[in-house]
Amino acid sequence: AGDADIGSNNLQNKPNITLVNLVGGQLQVSGNFLGGGAAAGNLKLDVYVSDLLHFSGFGPCQTFLGEATITNGSGTVDFGPLNFSGASMGQFVTATLTE
Repeated sequence: AGDADIGSNNLQNKPNITLVNLVGGQLQVSGNFLGGGAAAGNLKLDVYVSDLLHFSGFGPCQTFLGEATITNGSGTVDFGPLNFSGASMGQFVTATLTE
C-alpha cells in the first residue's frame, strides 16, 4: 500500500511496533504503518508474543494475544496504545496487518 505494486493483501505494509510496555499484566502496544493504497477502510491488527526471536528479526507468531481494528489512512498511520493480556516479561512481540 502507498505504492503502485499489487499482490496478496494488496501488499499492505507491515506494522512497525514502536513501543511495548507490560503494566499490571497488560501488554500495551503502539506503532504505525504506511497507509493508503487499495486497503481503504478498516484493517485488522493481530498481536502475538513469542518466547524466541526468529533469526530474521520478525515473528514467529507463537501465541495469539488478540486483535484490534485500525482505520487505514494516507501517509503514516499511528495506532495505540492497545491493551492485551497474556504476555510475560521477556517475550517478543510481533503483529500482522490484514484487510
